[in-house]
Parts: sequence; structure tokens; C-alpha cells
Amino acid sequence: MYHPDDVEGWKNLVFTDENEAYEFYVRYGRSRGFAIRFAGCVKKTKKEEGVVYVHYVYLECHRQGVKNENKNDIVVSHKRTYVRTECQANMRLKINWNVNGYVIYEWTDVHNHDLINANKVHLLPMFRKIMPLQKTMIDMHISCGISERATYVTLLRTYGGHSNIG
Repeated sequence: MYHPDDVEGWKNLVFTDENEAYEFYVRYGRSRGFAIRFAGCVKKTKKEEGVVYVHYVYLECHRQGVKNENKNDIVVSHKRTYVRTECQANMRLKINWNVNGYVIYEWTDVHNHDLINANKVHLLPMFRKIMPLQKTMIDMHISCGISERATYVTLLRTYGGHSNIG
């Protein structure tokens, strides 16, 4: 696995599109113990072709940013814990026309919060996804009248543990 400190290693990485880069950073974040989010992109049009291209892609730690104070005026019955800590960890990509792909031009891995242990990272909301096959299995169990507990135990045994179930 590549690491931000290994500049020679990641400087040569080329991604065919922004989705491939996103999936790479998701895998990296999961292996290190943090979730990521898409922070934005810059789109530009190539005049000779008239096609819009994504020139820059910004990915960041899920704890980057600060709370918007304007939303505090709304009264809520259950206030959620705020998790953003202005973390500076990010990965920035730009399109490189010479290699017909995206390359990393900035990668920072300095977190100002504790990272999640590998055995708990599956509990982050980003990684709590039920696969279509698992959903079908749950639906079949419900239609047959099998209890939720029995369905969950079946999923645990079939997929090999809590971390493999959404």
C-alpha cells in the first residue's frame, strides 16, 4: 500500500478516472482507520472539443471542516455529536494529459484526531453498507418468517463476521 511519506511511490500513480482515485483513497483510509469524503472538484471545458472535463479532484478525511453556526438556530429533539475537528488529511489530484489520467499532486496524512482501530473501522458510517446479495438474503428470510436474530446469525456465519456485514 502506498503512503504519503513515500513520495517516489505515489508520484507515479496514474488513475484512469476520478472514481478509481476515490476507491483507492477509500481503501487507504479504511486500512489506516479513517473514513473519507469527496470535497469537490474543478471542471473546465476544452474549447476545441467543447467537452467538460474534471481537472482537479479533492478528497479529504471525514473530520475535515468546522460546524456551520447558522444551523444552530434550529431546535432538534436529539442533538448528534459533532465529529469534525478541522483535520488536514487530504489527497488532491489533477488531470495529466500526457498520461491520459489523474495524478496525485498533494497528499497529506496528518490527522489531529485518533484513528480508528482496524477491528472497529467497519462501524464508521461510510463502511456500513449492505451488499445487494445480503439485502436479498434478508428479504428472503423475512418473507419466510425467520426472526431478525436468526437472519443476523446466518449473515455472520455466511460472511465471516461483523466487519463483513453492512
